[in-house]
Amino acid sequence: MTEDFDRQDKVEAIRSVFGYKPIFTIGVVVLSILSAILQGIGLTFILPIIEYSRGVTSSEPSGIMEIFILSYGFIGIPFTIENIILGVGVVLLIRYSLSFGVAWLRAILRAEYVGHIRKEIYEQALNARLSYFDQERSDDLLNAIVTESKYSSRVIHRLVKILEISFVSIAYIALALYLAPRLSIIAFIALVGSSVLVRNVFESGYTVGEKIADINEKIQQIAQAGLQGIRDVKLYGLIPEFSRDFESEIEDFVTETVRKRRNQSGVEKFQRLITALSVFVLIYIGIEYSSLSIGTLGVFLFAMFRLSPQISRLNNEYYQAESELPHLLRSLDRIKELESLQETTGYSSPPSEFEELHFDNVGFSYEDTETVLKDISFKAKKGDLISFVGESGAGKSTVAALITKMYNPTSGEVYVNNQSLSSINTREWRENIAMVRQNPYIFNNSIKFNISISNRDASMEEVRTAAQAANIDEFIRSLPNEYKTILGDNGVRLSGGQKQRLALARALLKDSYILILDEATSDLDNNIEKNVQSSIEGLSDRYLTITIAHRLTTVRESDQIYTLEDGNIVECGTHEQLTSKNGKYASLYAK
Repeated sequence: MTEDFDRQDKVEAIRSVFGYKPIFTIGVVVLSILSAILQGIGLTFILPIIEYSRGVTSSEPSGIMEIFILSYGFIGIPFTIENIILGVGVVLLIRYSLSFGVAWLRAILRAEYVGHIRKEIYEQALNARLSYFDQERSDDLLNAIVTESKYSSRVIHRLVKILEISFVSIAYIALALYLAPRLSIIAFIALVGSSVLVRNVFESGYTVGEKIADINEKIQQIAQAGLQGIRDVKLYGLIPEFSRDFESEIEDFVTETVRKRRNQSGVEKFQRLITALSVFVLIYIGIEYSSLSIGTLGVFLFAMFRLSPQISRLNNEYYQAESELPHLLRSLDRIKELESLQETTGYSSPPSEFEELHFDNVGFSYEDTETVLKDISFKAKKGDLISFVGESGAGKSTVAALITKMYNPTSGEVYVNNQSLSSINTREWRENIAMVRQNPYIFNNSIKFNISISNRDASMEEVRTAAQAANIDEFIRSLPNEYKTILGDNGVRLSGGQKQRLALARALLKDSYILILDEATSDLDNNIEKNVQSSIEGLSDRYLTITIAHRLTTVRESDQIYTLEDGNIVECGTHEQLTSKNGKYASLYAK
């Protein structure tokens, strides 16, 4: 996912970061300011200690020394060396306590922000239109949720830290300006000039960060493809190829990460070198050409020594924030994209009692592809058993997708009890649909969990009854842990037929209006299939049952069979009626 982001995008991204929990962020910033002020105050204690040791308090004090004497007098504490040192201790205690608090709150802010980004992407993805998943790879989404979000959270951490260091630097600069304005201006010019120079020597942090983001995405893709397709990878001898591709990306990752660390270290170390040399020049100028007292000059130079690493840290944090900004931009762009692709949902509740499903001249086309369904019309009532048959690609499964509102018709209308399906709340409608797909997804959890996902309130007895109807209870009871058996990733421990029967038990456990069987028994042997079909027919009065099939032996008892060809219904009738016509259905049945 390589995107071109302009300056406005970057500004908006940074603004959004500060817009996350603004009161909390402002609180962290305020504490940082207080910590910086106390750091500056702590530094000024050096002057009274030096001056006191030289006996300046016996003469007329001025400047900072006068402020200290007046402050001690105001709170009624004798201005002695012991009390001066005690004051230093109190200021340092408060300052470092605040610094600890700032670091703690900054860590909370970062952790919560990464959680916020991950939650946003995940929830938006769960509610995105199915067409998005037809085009987008799941590894890109996982990379966005796991990797991009982690790097994104570092940006808020860096920005708050940059503010914190900036406030400390401002405190030192303010103190230096008060003590020696001219020397401070010289120092400021030297520090700013060296920062600009150092940053122009090394490659932009944003450029390096963008390369790392691209590499992380490729690593995620290769790793997921290799592990999810592990059986085919082994079977077709693809291990060397996948290992070679993965190793190549890892080498690129190492190269770019080392380059980032090298540049980061270079920015910091060269900045420190230049600022250290600048301080020694200031020492020479201060001794030879200024009229500052030894105490004032000492405090000024100490402020410069303390300022030097702060400027280096500031440059370092800025470089790191810059290198992590591409990840934030991608995460926010992903969220924005998903927000624009949310499923449409109606405003009405489903009917309390289901009577009839009606397709009225329904057409459907996938984006930028040819038409899949053309003017499909049919009616079916509760208790009916209807079937759709046809060659692969005829549009059978698309009919099921429209009923479940996975897609919306591009023309025509679907009605439920004369109520437009588009007006019905999508989530509430799906609560009344049960479906068994040809390749159902099995969660890495217990058998009981996998069956009861359709009805979380079902008792163990109800779960077993559904399993018996799906002809899988006997198999489950043969397992050591029975219904507590963990099935592995996507039911790796089950055969295709066992997965289908488990999914059928899941569907039968649900109290629904419509039961859709999309090639639901394609992996079952004949005897088990007959038993399952018998169970379904015995429960058919509870639902409108819709069967989609290639194996036409499963549709013989249907009340109505619709034959699809190139997206059109070309025939409809019972099994006997259609076989007697010697049309498309009869041709398919004879195969």
